[in-house]
Amino acid sequence: MNNPGDAMDSPKKSRVTLLLLLGLFVLPILVVLTMYQFSMRPGGASHGELVRPPRPLHFSPLMTWQNKLFPEDGLHEKWSLLYVTPAICSESCVAQVRMMRQIHAALGKEMGRVQRIVLAAESSQPDQLDAMQRDYPDLIILAKPARAVAQIADQLRMPAQADGSLYLIDPLGNVMMHYPPAADPNGIRKDMSRLLSYSWAG
Repeated sequence: MNNPGDAMDSPKKSRVTLLLLLGLFVLPILVVLTMYQFSMRPGGASHGELVRPPRPLHFSPLMTWQNKLFPEDGLHEKWSLLYVTPAICSESCVAQVRMMRQIHAALGKEMGRVQRIVLAAESSQPDQLDAMQRDYPDLIILAKPARAVAQIADQLRMPAQADGSLYLIDPLGNVMMHYPPAADPNGIRKDMSRLLSYSWAG
């Protein structure tokens, strides 16, 4: 014979289970929002400059170097590591693109949540961009039209920003971290690993 108390306990257990599940989904979002709001840096000092407040990027559609359309929402759904090249991509620029690939690979099982983007000026040499795309087929190279490229570059400009800077963009299209050209790649990887572990987005 069923105990009436068991029947009364069942809805309570269901409510507790539901609240626990909601907490699992909501808590990571609250943690990330708190980090944004109060410049909190999980697990130690950040290796980049936190952009406060995060800057949403808006731009006209671009074409990738592989002639694929890249609309504004191409920055959504994934985290983006975006590199702004100098007008002429020298050896240090090529090394920076290679470093992006190494950071991406070092993320391990989380690498599918991140895309790598190069924003190249129209004056960049086409043969260099051809070689870059050939060496890194999954790299997104945005180089045209010039007006749309400049539109993004203008929004990324910050005090003391140097050519060859790296930016971390969240899955909502907000610029949230800036790294100078000489930034430690291991530090960038650590920052990204922490953010990915705290966030369900992307």
